[in-house]
Amino acid sequence: MEELSKLYRDVESKVAVPTRKPVERTFSHRCDGCNRRVQLVTFDDGNKKEIGCHCDKVQSDRKKIEIRKQKEYWRASMFPYSHKRASFDKFKTFDNKKMERALIIAKRYADKFAENFKQKRLYERYERSDLTLEEFNQEYGTAVEEDAEDILTNLIMKGAPGTGKTMLANAIYHQLHKEGFKCFFISSSEYLERVKDGFDDSAAKVQLRKYREEADLFVLDDIGTSFDKPWKVDEFYKLMEIRKGKFNVFTTNLSDEEFVRTIELERIHSRMNQDAYTIRMDFEDYRLKGDNR
Repeated sequence: MEELSKLYRDVESKVAVPTRKPVERTFSHRCDGCNRRVQLVTFDDGNKKEIGCHCDKVQSDRKKIEIRKQKEYWRASMFPYSHKRASFDKFKTFDNKKMERALIIAKRYADKFAENFKQKRLYERYERSDLTLEEFNQEYGTAVEEDAEDILTNLIMKGAPGTGKTMLANAIYHQLHKEGFKCFFISSSEYLERVKDGFDDSAAKVQLRKYREEADLFVLDDIGTSFDKPWKVDEFYKLMEIRKGKFNVFTTNLSDEEFVRTIELERIHSRMNQDAYTIRMDFEDYRLKGDNR
């Protein structure tokens, strides 16, 4: 029995991993990522190691929160059932040059969105600083460009019913949703219904306020069909003010002439056109062919 115990001790001594003992601990700095104090630990074998940084966990938690928010925006959006799986590939141009151009512009808006969104947010951060653009880029390791201020954030699609405005707007929505952006889609009539509900329901009011203020992309469909009362016009103007400087896609059946019928409509139109590119979809109603609805 004694010999067996000795044999076990001999085996353990051969396979045991040598342990290191910390001999000194000093606070080296505060992590820029997680804002926690980082310790520099010196071991008895001369090696050093930084401990205390929680950046990996912080980033993981933030990612989970963003995914949860993105799904919430998806569930809250009110796009037509026929466009729940819209994509640019499904938009048929029928060899029509104007339709091909509309498709190209809409897709370019979606393809460049991620870079434009990043540049715009960084430029806003730069504007709040007291640094020059060169100093800002050097300080934060960014690549903000001077023309970021001029990025067109709004895309407007104007045209008669059935020309594919809603389908293209949804195609933009779905591409950016897949890329991880918080996108919110709602028709003008549904938006006003939610505003109306918010008059008596504070929870509904808070929820709508969050979507319109925090959405990375706000898609407002069919503008102009609900301007029959002064309060509705006022609510749309408030919305345009809230979304100023943010990324939006607007679709409307109204022409430029119809938007200047009243001073109130003209003010809304002016806000829509700020930092905007307009696609004029002045071609025939292709819903008669059963496509691009």
